[in-house]
Amino acid sequence: MANAPNAVRAVDVVVVGGGLSGLSAAKRLVENGKSVVVLEANDRIGGRIHSKEAQSPVGLAKFDMGAGYVGRTQGALVALAGDLGIDMRFDDPNSGLIPSNQTGKMILYLDGKRSLEDPAAAVPTHGLGLFTLLGLGIIVYGEVNPAVSEMQSYLDNPWDAPHAAEWDSQSVESWLQSHILFDKKTKDMVRIAISAAWSAEAAEVSLLYFYWYVASAGGLDTIMGASGTGAQAYRFKQTAQAIPDLLAARLGDAVVKKNSPVAEILHDDAGATVRTLGGETYRCQHVIVAMSPFLTSRIRYEPPMSDVRMQLVQRMPMGRTTKTVTLYEQPFWRPKYCGMSISNSTEAIWTMDDVTAEGANGMMAFVVGDKATSFNQLSLEMRKATIAKNLAETFDDERFLTPIGYVEKNWNAEQWAYGCPTGLMPPGALSQLGASMRAPIGRLHWAGTETASQWSGYMDGAVTAGYRAATEVLEANT
Repeated sequence: MANAPNAVRAVDVVVVGGGLSGLSAAKRLVENGKSVVVLEANDRIGGRIHSKEAQSPVGLAKFDMGAGYVGRTQGALVALAGDLGIDMRFDDPNSGLIPSNQTGKMILYLDGKRSLEDPAAAVPTHGLGLFTLLGLGIIVYGEVNPAVSEMQSYLDNPWDAPHAAEWDSQSVESWLQSHILFDKKTKDMVRIAISAAWSAEAAEVSLLYFYWYVASAGGLDTIMGASGTGAQAYRFKQTAQAIPDLLAARLGDAVVKKNSPVAEILHDDAGATVRTLGGETYRCQHVIVAMSPFLTSRIRYEPPMSDVRMQLVQRMPMGRTTKTVTLYEQPFWRPKYCGMSISNSTEAIWTMDDVTAEGANGMMAFVVGDKATSFNQLSLEMRKATIAKNLAETFDDERFLTPIGYVEKNWNAEQWAYGCPTGLMPPGALSQLGASMRAPIGRLHWAGTETASQWSGYMDGAVTAGYRAATEVLEANT
């Protein structure tokens, strides 16, 4: 039951945000005997995890429309899912995981030219040419990998890295323009990688942030991979939504409150008072704000956040992402194609096979960055037709033009997200303002995947960030 207006409920800790990070923090606190309430603004829990249903020949099927993939090296997420009862045996077809389809070729569709590639290869080889492969090799092995190795020692404090100021003075795009003078394909492959991983253009991303983010995931091969130890190697049979659902069920309705957007947080040496837009009031010892840095600015704080913190959250926009799943009677692309493609020639930059365990035949596609901004101005029918046309063109198969279903999620239209998958850092932000990302302000603590020092931007980072914020509370004197 919701609090009556003007009534005050006392708890040890208020967690603001019912995404994976906030729920993980609440789990850790409850396990340690703390009374907790989780206040979620939305009418659902999960944050940037969200599944939707679509009709298919096998009935209603659920698809991940937000975060959905898991890799072997994402230990915190794997452990949490296992603790919640999800079978996380990576090599067993009877487990709760679906390996990303690797049977058949992937497609590189670059400047209107299609090439068939090995889906397990770290870099496409057939469609690039020797000059581009040499250029990419020089960039990856001569520039990116050494920088990422340097950042491995500064995951908690990237602003202290020896080259932090130099790298943060430029965007990935400006770096490309100064380092790659002749080969457009080399530049385009880096741009595609940036767009696919961050849903942004290379000009929007600081070079320091790029190196740090890749280092936090263990390397470029891991962050881009869809096999082996890659970040996209597996998805959940029940969709990733099962994780926040199971977490919320374990915590209970008395703890997790939906439709409770927080309006203001008043904090002092004695504790904190949290008020929702609906008039509910909570008094607590500590507050964990578990949301993207940008969203934290929508709350009124008294006393206000520090000027450094305010500058940080104003300079961390969200990536621009629309995720789509198009359904077909049969997975006719198999076994010739695995379903994976990367492209700079269509609205859909990246596709993957999204056939469910029950046999609903989906093809996932991401539209990101500048293309997402234009795509989202179209009508629903035009968006559906555009994706079908993209798939037919990319895979050279007109059967993609006649889907039986379509579902999408425009994350930039989500009132309590304003984008996906993560907050971005332009030049100057990380080196000058990054130290305020997770530094507590009195009794305020910050969670959310952006505050993680490993797997930042991913579900695994959301879990570890929640645990870290909970530990700060547990180790506080009062």
